[in-house]
Amino acid sequence: MSDWFLSFEAARAKKLAEEMMRAGDFFGDHKFGTKAQRTCNFFADTFWTRCVNCGHGHTYSRECMNTVMHCSICQKSYLACNIGGEPISSTAGEKESQDGETEKRRKTVDDECNKEIKQNAEDYTQLQKKMGEMEKPIDDKLKQHEEFMHDVKPTHVQQPDSCSDHMKKVQGKITSTVVIAMAENEYLSLLRDETIYHTLVDASRQAAEIQNVTDRWNNMPPALKTIRDAIFDKGRMLFAREAQQRQRKQELEAKILSIREIEALGIEIAELHQRKGTLTLESSDLEKESEDSQQQLNTLQEQNTKRLHDHLVLMNQLEEKKTELESLKDQSASTTRKLRRKQKKLDSVVKDVRWIEDQIIEKEEEEREVKEKYERGKTDLTRIKTELDYYKRHSKRIRKKINDDLLALNKANKSIVDISTQF
Repeated sequence: MSDWFLSFEAARAKKLAEEMMRAGDFFGDHKFGTKAQRTCNFFADTFWTRCVNCGHGHTYSRECMNTVMHCSICQKSYLACNIGGEPISSTAGEKESQDGETEKRRKTVDDECNKEIKQNAEDYTQLQKKMGEMEKPIDDKLKQHEEFMHDVKPTHVQQPDSCSDHMKKVQGKITSTVVIAMAENEYLSLLRDETIYHTLVDASRQAAEIQNVTDRWNNMPPALKTIRDAIFDKGRMLFAREAQQRQRKQELEAKILSIREIEALGIEIAELHQRKGTLTLESSDLEKESEDSQQQLNTLQEQNTKRLHDHLVLMNQLEEKKTELESLKDQSASTTRKLRRKQKKLDSVVKDVRWIEDQIIEKEEEEREVKEKYERGKTDLTRIKTELDYYKRHSKRIRKKINDDLLALNKANKSIVDISTQF
């Protein structure tokens, strides 16, 4: 393994160790045991189970032990496994298949880790190739600079003590070029060489630091190596936990969708109840209106009966008066013989007759008015009867609608009960 990759892994292991120390996983001189024990401790935190309804496999943590879980395939609930990672209603064949799934899961985790290591190594080789391509022109410039410095003779110039050897050479080069009348291109090349020198110094210092880290990594004591292995195992466990959390998130989203559907059904039921209340109120109002109309009919009938009674009384009076007139006529016939003697009496009788005729005319007019009123009452009765028939039909329609709504409510209640039994 390359030095760069080792330094990268050391930094990542250090971060993981700090996180684990913060979480309280390590206290004092903690002994992790062998690698097999560490893998067992890692997989002891994750258990496997199967759905009782469809047989689909699921993973769960120690916190979800003996709790109700929701299958993401058949959308049904079931009880999680007990201690040992086996389902309560599982056979020996299911246990063997479950063990095979655990081994497959371990292999997949190891394969993912190996893929990451290979990718990091490939990235490092590509980076080395790029660094080699970038260093080629720098090496060529350094060779040209060495050849040029070999040809130039330095002059005696006072220099400060704090300057490095390379800076002394450069300053000697500059002073010598004053004598030789150096061109501008050569001066710029010297400045570029100076920057290249500084970059090379930084690169060498970084390489020395990387070498020190790799030496420390290789010369690590066995206790720290066990910690390193435990950190890698903890990282795998964290990856597994992330997968479990994603699965749990999907299950929770499915539960939330089902809860929202139930809430929508509850809202529909509440609306139906409201409609039922409004319909009952409307039916009560219609019943009140029908009662009022019935009372009006009764009052009209009573009035008509009274009018008929009055009309009959008037008819009796007219008949009596007719009889009186006949008697008067007889009296007039008898008194015609006595006209001469009873002229005065006859005049008075004529006056009475005229008065009676006037009254008869008035009574006839009253009879006509009574007849007109009677016909009007009949028309009103027919109209009221038609209105009553219309209200009765309307009330029947409303009752039919109420019965239909009650049937729909019963169906909705049955569907809600079925959904609740499913969940």
